[in-house]
Amino acid sequence: MTNENRKTRAVHGVTAPPVRPTVLGAALVAGAVSLPVGITIQLISLLVL
Repeated sequence: MTNENRKTRAVHGVTAPPVRPTVLGAALVAGAVSLPVGITIQLISLLVL
């Protein structure tokens, strides 16, 4: 609980830094989504061809 309170205080206190974690999070989510999708597309293409 204390860690969550510290995070919220840091986010509310400072305006600029929260942009970087969102970009990193979006990149991580995009990578996590694109890897399985790319693997499945390659497998399907191998099976079809």
